[in-house]
Amino acid sequence: MGLAQAQEDAKPNTLPTPASNQIIYRSSDHQRIVPYKIDAFGATYNDADNVYNVEADYGIITFDDNITTIGKEAFYTRDKLIAVVWPTTVTSIVKYAFQNCTNLSSIDLQEGVTSIGEYAFSGCAGMTEITIPSTVTSIGNYAFSNWEALNKLTVKVGSIGGSAFLNCTKLSSIDLQEGVTSIGESAFQNCAGMAELTIPSTVTSIGNRAFNGWKALNKLTVKAGSIGGSAFQNCTNLSSIDLQEGVTGIGNNAFQNCAGMTGLTIPSTVTSIGDYAFQGWESLINLTVKAGSIGGWAFQNCTKLSSIDLQEGVTGIGNNAFQNCAGMAELTIPSTVTNIGTEAFASWESLINLTVKAGNIGDYAFQNCSNLSSIDLQEGVTGIGIAAFKNCTSLSSITFGNAMMNIANNSFSGCTNVTSVTLLGVMALNNIFNGVGTTESPVALNLPSYWPVNDRPLNSITPWHGGYFNCTYVDPVKEFLGSLGIEQSGPAIEVIDQDDKVLKLYNPKKVNFIKVGE
Repeated sequence: MGLAQAQEDAKPNTLPTPASNQIIYRSSDHQRIVPYKIDAFGATYNDADNVYNVEADYGIITFDDNITTIGKEAFYTRDKLIAVVWPTTVTSIVKYAFQNCTNLSSIDLQEGVTSIGEYAFSGCAGMTEITIPSTVTSIGNYAFSNWEALNKLTVKVGSIGGSAFLNCTKLSSIDLQEGVTSIGESAFQNCAGMAELTIPSTVTSIGNRAFNGWKALNKLTVKAGSIGGSAFQNCTNLSSIDLQEGVTGIGNNAFQNCAGMTGLTIPSTVTSIGDYAFQGWESLINLTVKAGSIGGWAFQNCTKLSSIDLQEGVTGIGNNAFQNCAGMAELTIPSTVTNIGTEAFASWESLINLTVKAGNIGDYAFQNCSNLSSIDLQEGVTGIGIAAFKNCTSLSSITFGNAMMNIANNSFSGCTNVTSVTLLGVMALNNIFNGVGTTESPVALNLPSYWPVNDRPLNSITPWHGGYFNCTYVDPVKEFLGSLGIEQSGPAIEVIDQDDKVLKLYNPKKVNFIKVGE
């Protein structure tokens, strides 16, 4: 197509369609623009074939052959370039191709382009709208970063590279369609104008800091993918999050300081929730976690949280995960949990009733839960850490399950109001209570009528140092111990009211019950 034909086809404020060996452009000073790299097109550039028609207000570069690529640094820093079109034969736009064309305000990304390289259009601050076609499979890192005027974006398909749209500060409309496969680190960081966002079901991963600092965002739907660290951190106006089945993971700090949310459900497809993921959600009231391991400090300082449903499928609870979430009265830890971290639920001032079905309870896990009065530690609980229930001053009743194995020293120290301890199986109590009970009001220690000594060896019972307690059996003491082939050894034991099936012990040091012959 010659210049005359191109002029005839042109419409006001538009550029004509180029032939397969042409690029058509418009310049702000109405003069021709020479490419920064004339060998960047896979065809020979002749300066005589770069002609600008002032009357029609566009120029045409005609190459000696069809062009399929806009190569590296093709129009790099050509700040007079305000509009450009290329033929449909072009399939790739290589890195830095139009970087810092600061006045570029019109490009036509046509169907057929398959890749856009890193920094390809970075710093083209005049663009207000762009659609990424369905043929694109990848958008490079920083490809459209710092588009200060961009307010509308459609991405139909492909992977979005790291920082691809970083600092597009006026972006107020994003349509990420089904077909988008991944979103890179910091891809949309500091694009603060969006109120609503939906991540499609075809996305497999959302990179670290991808949407960090979206201050206007108030409604978010994530249909699938793993959410990276700090991905939505400091989206301070976020008030609605729908994490759908298909979301697989939530990274460290992912939603930290999104203080407007009142309810949240973690779907059953999530395998892990990272450290600090939801820390500081000051308005959160209702939480359901269907599955996954909960990271350290994940919900720390969610001070209004009053309802937590930890469902079967939750596998672990990290250090300080729910520290200072003071509004809960009842809590159940499901049987799928294997560990409860240090200070995980420390300082829950409203907690009254606790059931732990399984897992190892970490050091200081429930320390200073001052209103906790009842604990049911069921069969799957495997251990209790140092000072795990220290200073739970309202605690009166504790039940230990069959599988309890390791109980650290001082795990119940400062629990001065304990009145009843029930053992449902054989276990060792190693100095776990300090200073409880008196000679006038000993703590009741309730032992089972049948101890499964054939299934599990009877090791020892070491009462708490300096404590007083009643040890009650179904059978009279001598007959009961004798029937199991057990003899009593150790100092300072006083038998009172044996016929009433009560053995009262004062333990200045240690009392052991040891199975004879083992």
